[in-house]
Amino acid sequence: MATSFESASSQWILSSQRAADLYSSGAKLWTKIDLRAIEEELAESYTRTSFMLRRFDGTAIHINNPLYGVERPIWRPVVKFQEYWRLVRVKPDTPPETYHCSYLVDWENESQELFDGFIENYEAVFQQKRQLWNDSSTCTLFKTRIRQLLGTDICKVSKVVCFGLGDMTRRPQPWWRYRNSLSDKPETEANCWEDSMMQHCMALTLADVVRHHTAGTSIRLLTQDP
Repeated sequence: MATSFESASSQWILSSQRAADLYSSGAKLWTKIDLRAIEEELAESYTRTSFMLRRFDGTAIHINNPLYGVERPIWRPVVKFQEYWRLVRVKPDTPPETYHCSYLVDWENESQELFDGFIENYEAVFQQKRQLWNDSSTCTLFKTRIRQLLGTDICKVSKVVCFGLGDMTRRPQPWWRYRNSLSDKPETEANCWEDSMMQHCMALTLADVVRHHTAGTSIRLLTQDP
């Protein structure tokens, strides 16, 4: 009688098929409740022993927090999203228990950023950049275009959500500071983040115009970066 055995990929094959079936049936990869819960847990990351990861098959698992109780952590926990194709096509290098997780907890090393510190008086610099933006013709045209869109029946805004606006508080990396020191016309460190500052200014303008258009309605501005 021939000996039968399981393929080394059997668990992943079954998991990916199950994920495809769930998605086809209308199961949501992410829900507001799930995302709000994991963000709240990450905000308390250094006082939590573990994080809860909700899988989109309706179950949940816990992942231990390696930095529980650490006073001066050099690692920051972040959410790592697992979109559909990662759940059905690419076998992950994580434990099988995470195969149905549409988001994971990953870690970013901040040792360089902590060592470099912040730009001096970055808040005052940002306010100067914001005033320059507010006084510019580009800002005027930007607000005009937004008002035109808000005046249509197809555009209804309840919140403003921005991703990837960029950091504007950390000092530039050492290579930038070294290259800048050799320049005949060295820039201030804040100029390194001028593009990011302008994007934050545009986000604030967008939210202000929407709030003015929807008088009496609270419009939240949500941004990814400080």
